[in-house]
Amino acid sequence: MKRLLSFFVFTFCMLFLFSCASLQEDMILSSDSSVQDEELKNIESLLVQLDVKTFEGQIVSTTKAKELALQVESSLADVELKNAQKARLLAILGRLSLLQGKKTHAKSYYEESISTYKGEVQAVVLANRLGLVESIDSEIALAFAPEDKALLILEKALQCYSNKEYRASVTAFDEAFISLPSYYKETYKTLRDRSWQLRGIESVSTDEDVAELALETTITVPQMLFLTQNASSELLPYTGGNIYSQRELFNLLSRAGLLTSVSGEQILAEESLVTRIIVARFFWNLHCTKKNLNPGIYSQAFGGTKNSPVPDVPIDSSDFDAVLGCVENELMNLTDGINFAPEETVSGLDYLELLKKL
Repeated sequence: MKRLLSFFVFTFCMLFLFSCASLQEDMILSSDSSVQDEELKNIESLLVQLDVKTFEGQIVSTTKAKELALQVESSLADVELKNAQKARLLAILGRLSLLQGKKTHAKSYYEESISTYKGEVQAVVLANRLGLVESIDSEIALAFAPEDKALLILEKALQCYSNKEYRASVTAFDEAFISLPSYYKETYKTLRDRSWQLRGIESVSTDEDVAELALETTITVPQMLFLTQNASSELLPYTGGNIYSQRELFNLLSRAGLLTSVSGEQILAEESLVTRIIVARFFWNLHCTKKNLNPGIYSQAFGGTKNSPVPDVPIDSSDFDAVLGCVENELMNLTDGINFAPEETVSGLDYLELLKKL
């Protein structure tokens, strides 16, 4: 009986010790995996800081790309890595190679990554950058893990941004940021905000110079004319389809009388900042020329009266006709339903929005 009891006690103790050892090993493996995941996140946060520069039009530091590649290679030397983690690191090496202009190296890393573990999301991103993905939307549909799907949606946002599809880019950025670590939003927020600012121009122009001018908080008269030439067909009767510089446009359209008030008293200077009343003058001259209308019709109709229908634009203003003409023909509006705010400056985006009404 005593021997039997001793046997049970011995067996219980051995099982307990084995369980403890197994638990300890599981905890160590879990701890190692956690450390590896943190290391991966650190590597990815550094990767996106380099990646964003390519979309901002900046030069990627080759030195920093090489330093990060060495860090990735060091992580790959960890024998405890899972295949999925190895595949991710290999894909990141591919992306770093691509940032350095080494497309052949990037493709080799991609092939090594997918042979190590298929379905790794960074490999899909790399494939998209290499032009191997037919549709990013199809890849998004195949992703299961929320963070993987979000990373591919971010890739779509960047692709839309590059294609100047700004509205779609904003939507994709906002959706991606919900599920991605905070450093993604912090890094790509500038691009997202730029997409938001540019969302109104994609329907009128894909010209990079137009996009740059659109972001200006104030524009000069020559810049206004340049935007008109490059984002509409309104100046074709004057340019004959030729592309003119800002100064050439200013000289050409000044001679055509499009920058002179109806009374002929005020001629704009080249360095003048565009205000709402200047836009009204330009629009009204264009409109009357195109429709063969009398540009002075409103001052004639209101001649002899004292009160202007627009309180902040008096009847004796040299641009009274232009303002009333633009308001009456719905080319421009009254800012508060009563006043025109003639001296309010116009941003590039504001002007492009107004230009659509022509």
